[in-house]
Amino acid sequence: MLKKLIPFFAFSFFLFSSCSNSLEACGKIESKYTLNGKYFFALLIQENQDGGEGYGGGKVYTDAEVNETTYELKKIGEEFCIEE
Repeated sequence: MLKKLIPFFAFSFFLFSSCSNSLEACGKIESKYTLNGKYFFALLIQENQDGGEGYGGGKVYTDAEVNETTYELKKIGEEFCIEE
């Protein structure tokens, strides 16, 4: 019985060890700003223009803290991804 479960455990281990707990969010840089010596992008993550059922419409934003070099290199309108 135990020998039949070994492939299941091996597959489960592979599945869970290959996945990370990080989430990636990508969006368009809508604005750039500094606050208390730190650099930020305001990212447009989702824009629902059709007001489809269950969505409520509107734009979804998130702020991403970046280093000075990234802040200077990226331009408004470019795509940027963050990993949490």
